[in-house]
Amino acid sequence: MKTKRFFAMLLALLMFAGLFAPVNAQAATSGKCGKNVKWNFASDGTLTISGTGAMYDYDCDENTGMPLTPWSDLLDQIKKVVVKDGVTYIGSNALTYANMEGGGYTLSLSASVTKIGPYAFTWSSLMAIDIPDTVTEIGEGAFLACQFSKTLKISKNIKEIPNGAFSMCAGLVDVTIPSGVTKIGNQAFGWCDGIKTITLPSSVKSIGVAAFYSDIGHKVDWVCFKGTKAAWNKLIDVDGNNMLTTAKKVYCKPGVTTSVTLVVAASGNKATMTVKATGTGLSYKWYYKKPGSTEWLAVSKNGTSATYSLTTAAKHNGYIYRCKVTNKAGTTYGKEITLITAKPKITSFPTSVTKKAGKVATFTVAAVGATKYQWQYKKPGGSWTNVSSNGSSATYKLTTKAKHDGYLYRCKVSNSIGTTTTDKCKLTVY
Repeated sequence: MKTKRFFAMLLALLMFAGLFAPVNAQAATSGKCGKNVKWNFASDGTLTISGTGAMYDYDCDENTGMPLTPWSDLLDQIKKVVVKDGVTYIGSNALTYANMEGGGYTLSLSASVTKIGPYAFTWSSLMAIDIPDTVTEIGEGAFLACQFSKTLKISKNIKEIPNGAFSMCAGLVDVTIPSGVTKIGNQAFGWCDGIKTITLPSSVKSIGVAAFYSDIGHKVDWVCFKGTKAAWNKLIDVDGNNMLTTAKKVYCKPGVTTSVTLVVAASGNKATMTVKATGTGLSYKWYYKKPGSTEWLAVSKNGTSATYSLTTAAKHNGYIYRCKVTNKAGTTYGKEITLITAKPKITSFPTSVTKKAGKVATFTVAAVGATKYQWQYKKPGGSWTNVSSNGSSATYKLTTKAKHDGYLYRCKVSNSIGTTTTDKCKLTVY
């Protein structure tokens, strides 16, 4: 990491040296800066880029480090940059060193711009970084060391933030990465020691070395990651991201488990439902819906903690409940919990089966509110007997034998309130 820091500081010094290049007193104020793009510099300090298509890319002088743009002699006088509709690309090093010794400049980019070249605004006194949503790509180091910029808006259509894109932007306070970004490059926000909050979408799958590095041990107030805690732990398993690993608070999307999805309590008794949630800064809200309804209604009382209790009434039979758990990173719903205040209600009865001897016969029952199943059989002329093997679930299977021909089957479905018995069905074996 010391090597990277040395490289960054050396680059800064080399670039800063260009500020002392001599100024041509007879600098041009207009000209061409692309095949179909032109520039104009007004006396009020406004640099206007107009035309159609892409600007040219520009190199920097090997000796001075100054950009070789046609307006390089006017850099210190720039107060405003306007890129008009029709221009699609901002060339590399286009505004490098712009107004570095002045009071800063503003930037207005047309919605026609789709790409920003490498180091386009590096080491300039840009007051605010506002990348319109039409932009789909920014180059390496595009806004490196824009130290006057306090605000940052990144196009929602950018998928990757390249190496050093916003490195050394010391004035940045709140950084929000838009949903859809999948990769943040090396040193992308390194040495941005003014950052207080960082918001990362769940779409981010990789963060580069020193992407959020502070060599002075700066700690951000909080980081909000819209994904799970497990995804977060994997994401930060990279060297040099101490602004993430030492944040005062880290919010990940709540993890919610529901151990019981069926609660049985007779009318007039207390029913209790609970979720277990992991995460920071959690809030809870319980909802219910009536049988057959698709509308979730908020619980009006006692429904703002991980546990919800109520005294049941007959009308509550079949009500479904769930808990919404929320924090800065997002919302997670617990599994649905069904409340039963009566004995089980059979919704699908087992049917008669005809099978060849040696084949498997299957009987199935469906019931609302069941916690226990007991299958029974009766031989012709005999009495009902409990099935001793594989007969305690909603489905009963057996390999048929000739002796099973004419057997009758049924299921006793129970909960703590009572038992409901299905109609009988017949097994025919041939």
